[in-house]
Amino acid sequence: MENAALSINWEEILPQETRLYFRHRWPEYATRYGLPFSRGTLQNLDSEGRGPDAVVVAGKVAYRRESLVEFLNALPVARLSKKRIGGRDNA
Repeated sequence: MENAALSINWEEILPQETRLYFRHRWPEYATRYGLPFSRGTLQNLDSEGRGPDAVVVAGKVAYRRESLVEFLNALPVARLSKKRIGGRDNA
């Protein structure tokens, strides 16, 4: 089996026409595009300075598409292990 690094290209997933992604709408984006994290996790990452670059528009926190794609593409991606934990083996 090839040992290539796994990755997700968020540039291909997030629509080009959407330039700003508002944090208060994150649950909708997570459902529609499969984005990771909850809105609260993003708030925590922002407060720690570890989230995507954010802007404030009309009092709402938003992420520019370019910053969000860069942030998401930098996240580690791992393959699920096939090992069973507990339970009975089907031998």
